[in-house]
Amino acid sequence: MKNRCIFKKYAAELVLTVTAVLFLPEAMFAQGAVVGFAPYSSYDPQTPLTSFPSDEQLDRLTHVLPMIGVDSSTYTISKWNTNRLSWFESLVNRAHQKGVQVIISVSDVSENKFVPATNSQNRPNFVKDIVKFVQEKNLEGVDINWERPGRGAGTDTAKIITEWKQCIALLDTLKGLLPCKRISITIASSPPTSDRYIVNSPKSPIPPIPAQIWSAVDAIHLMTYDGESGWPTHSDAGVSNTRIDEWENWGTPRNLDKKKLFVACAFYGWHPVVGNLNGGSKVTYADIILNGSACANLGDNTTSVATKVNHCYNNGYGGVMIYELGRDIPDATNPNSLLYATWAANTAKGGYPAIAITSHPASITVVQGKISGSLSVVTNKSCNCNGNTYDKAIYQWYKNTINSNTNGTPVAGATDASFAIPTNLTANTYYYYCVVKGKNTVTSNVAAVTVTVPPVISGYLNVCYGTSKSFVATNWQTGYYWDKSNNLVTISSPTINSTAISAASSSSSGWETLYVKNSSGTILASYNITVYPAFPSSSFQGVLNATSSLPVLMKPPNAPGTVAYVWQISNNPLTPYCTKNYIEDYGLYAKAQAPVCGSHNVFAYAINGCGVVSPNHTHQYIIMVNHSSCINCIPSPSAGFPNPVSDMLNVDIGQFSVSRSGSSGQQAPSSNTNYDIRLYDGQENMLRQQYAKDGVIQFNVSNLPNGIYYLHIYDGVNSMPEIQQIVVQH
Repeated sequence: MKNRCIFKKYAAELVLTVTAVLFLPEAMFAQGAVVGFAPYSSYDPQTPLTSFPSDEQLDRLTHVLPMIGVDSSTYTISKWNTNRLSWFESLVNRAHQKGVQVIISVSDVSENKFVPATNSQNRPNFVKDIVKFVQEKNLEGVDINWERPGRGAGTDTAKIITEWKQCIALLDTLKGLLPCKRISITIASSPPTSDRYIVNSPKSPIPPIPAQIWSAVDAIHLMTYDGESGWPTHSDAGVSNTRIDEWENWGTPRNLDKKKLFVACAFYGWHPVVGNLNGGSKVTYADIILNGSACANLGDNTTSVATKVNHCYNNGYGGVMIYELGRDIPDATNPNSLLYATWAANTAKGGYPAIAITSHPASITVVQGKISGSLSVVTNKSCNCNGNTYDKAIYQWYKNTINSNTNGTPVAGATDASFAIPTNLTANTYYYYCVVKGKNTVTSNVAAVTVTVPPVISGYLNVCYGTSKSFVATNWQTGYYWDKSNNLVTISSPTINSTAISAASSSSSGWETLYVKNSSGTILASYNITVYPAFPSSSFQGVLNATSSLPVLMKPPNAPGTVAYVWQISNNPLTPYCTKNYIEDYGLYAKAQAPVCGSHNVFAYAINGCGVVSPNHTHQYIIMVNHSSCINCIPSPSAGFPNPVSDMLNVDIGQFSVSRSGSSGQQAPSSNTNYDIRLYDGQENMLRQQYAKDGVIQFNVSNLPNGIYYLHIYDGVNSMPEIQQIVVQH
């Protein structure tokens, strides 16, 4: 190729990067950062830059800043076509694989879109769109490439102040919504104490840059090559270094962290067609070097970029910013490449701090079915962001079948510093480790996750006040302990696999629970127990009169539902017919009827759930019976069949007659007896009735609900019917 100057029109898009994370420590912004802008305009699939930036360039960067514009019709970020989006997503993936952070630079070269986009009306939607893009694309931050806030205002002080307020408000809002991302600004401002604001600006005083810029961003990329007029000193290393020093001098009394300051390197030159900055054309460094042109002035060269790098290191600044990667020699391994020279000088000074793991994941034992917790790594670049550990590196967790941190299988989606232990693991031992990438790659130690079977509690179902019961848990592990609900008392040591408990008070009753927990308080096993209180202290005796066909209702006084009572009748002939125990309204009741007149004794004995009888709590009832009647007592005949029944209930009169004739104390009916057959429910409501002298009669019970019913057969001779319990079951 002939030696010639190749002229290309480039917009003055020089950019300053700002790196931001709320409450992130100084270590997050260590010296030695190399930040490169990568506009899509430099990507050309027909050239060697098919994977712009090239892999060799990414190897020599710590941060890469692809650029996106502002839509003046919607005041949102520009929407990309399929080709551009595909290029961007490929860049993000390749950068992350090399431990390079991706910061999207929202840029407005014309500088007439930021002002309306950031006013109070449009700013919420503008910010929302940026935040959504950063989160959806898994980016590490956002840069605002607002080169000269107030430029359009000229010397109008009020307008300049307004534009700066809008700029600071934009940055503050982004930081609030993206607290663990890097927020940066790129500006071409002269030192805040100078009356020089932009190249060739009027020498009239202008309002100083607001000091809030320090808290609003995490890095300021100073376009120091725009801090002086005229070539060949446009990006002179000495001038650039002086400008960044002036920013430090201004910021030091304002608690500036000077690691936020970045000096700029221009990867382009200028052909002096007219001879000053009002004319001529920008030409890339690659054009100048590759074509051997001597007719253009370089912005930076391999010596000047090294000088800037050394100055940043020697003075504690954050690093250098490059505009832009597409204007350099594509092969960043070529010593003539500006990026190569930048990285070489950076490396000679110690380079960007390598990632080192300062805290490895710890082995843990968990219980099957109760798995919780996570494994985590911490590096020397980890920091705290709003209470959460934040470490901007690239992570991948691996699982292994052996205790080794090599040849494992990547865990899908496990790409954070913390890894949640899968909750569906079964009893076994599993091995995990993490590979962390920055500009170097480190691998953590192996953490063993041991999954054990859960403990099982065995013991008694009941616990009574005044006694203790023992319980044992199998599969006990170190760190387990016993716990209980309020109405239980732990008697023995809570940290061994056996314990004894009792009721906590004489009034305790109902369900209580015994637990086995692990050291984090997770319930691993539970065991429900019925607690029985002390016996009631009161006793009762009295006289009840049975003067009608209805039974007498008896209930021990103040009887809690968890204390059972056994009924005993002194006159044995009454027992088959006239006692019935059941629970009702949490108290134990008994119905009793005497089939013969006279005085009869009935007793209730208290028995608790542990089977202990308390004769001292016996309740005596005297029943005075004036006439005979006993409904729904325990039956003896079996004339009704089938039993249980679902459809037709048959009643064999002949079977009943034989049964009645053989009963002690009963008068045998005559052969002409007309029997009265009735069916009652449990509430003593008569549901069916028929009369018959002999044979088999039927009751249709198909429409009756499932339950217990009572068949009554009256023979007209004896006053007491024969009763049979019938079960209806469909």
